[in-house]
Amino acid sequence: MLMKSLYDFAVSRHLLDELAFKRATPVRWIIDLDVDGKLVGTGLRETQGQQRNKGKEYDVPKTLRPTNDGRVADFLVDDIGAIFGLNTKPQNELNERAAGNLCAKHDDFWQQIRGAATATGNPVFNAMLRFRDQLAGALPSFLRLDVTDSPKWMVRRANNDEVRLGNDLFTFAVGNVLFLDEEIREHWRQVHASEMREVEESAKPGLCIITGQTDVPIARTHTPMVTGLPKPAKGTGAGIVGFESDSFRSYGFEKSFNAPTSITASKAYLLALQYLSSRDDHWLSLGPGWLCFWAAETEQASGLFSRLLYRPDTLAIRNFMTAPWAGVERPPSNLESFTRLP
Repeated sequence: MLMKSLYDFAVSRHLLDELAFKRATPVRWIIDLDVDGKLVGTGLRETQGQQRNKGKEYDVPKTLRPTNDGRVADFLVDDIGAIFGLNTKPQNELNERAAGNLCAKHDDFWQQIRGAATATGNPVFNAMLRFRDQLAGALPSFLRLDVTDSPKWMVRRANNDEVRLGNDLFTFAVGNVLFLDEEIREHWRQVHASEMREVEESAKPGLCIITGQTDVPIARTHTPMVTGLPKPAKGTGAGIVGFESDSFRSYGFEKSFNAPTSITASKAYLLALQYLSSRDDHWLSLGPGWLCFWAAETEQASGLFSRLLYRPDTLAIRNFMTAPWAGVERPPSNLESFTRLP
């Protein structure tokens, strides 16, 4: 079964070890503050990642609460909508509902910071709250709305030049303490564990079609969605399991209860897809579709296959494709299992 293979991959690569954090997420801008909540310098620190203008990859806190309606923010790392209550696409005017959702998301971001300050007493959170109080609802000094042609946000870097803001994520640092500080990470693990208990306690128990486990909490919807995929996948994310019309629903089941999967298993196969799709040695675009592949135990086998696909050598491909019919005197001592997604 496809999802079982993805689940096994997630387990083998330890992708379930830290569900409280989303791995390898680009965070481009760091807002450096002093302990009094004042901005250090006049611009922001820009991180450098492998992809230009995307930022350095971190394991960032990720909430289990539903974020689809735009009213829920992630902890410590988010966009200018959550942190400053600003329209991330100023060229499009917000309707009343969207404006209300944006306001709720902004409040949710800072409510989490206040809760963390109370729970931990960590000076990082207190400095962030002072920073917000000092803004008093005004635009931060490092952001500017450029109304030339189509309205767009401009962000000032630490060297005082300006660049156009993309779909970038921001976070805070106070002194040398970034959100990766172990005390902060431990606080979020506890919050995440509480969110998981709430999700599991409210879920229906049943049989998981991936693991075969019985009487386990069944996922109502399968999350987190796989993001960063090229079109025609949606920018908000894609998945394998979905039931959007009556023709796909059996015996009156709603949502993903048509494919009963435990909460943990659903997260595992989606995390596996997210991991695979972000690496060239596991993923290849083929016109409007994609080829996803991996070896069960070793990364080297996938790397060899990807090199054949990305930098094809006619003779090497011919030898590779005819090898199964060439015959060997005896099987190799360490057989490798290879799986692909069409």
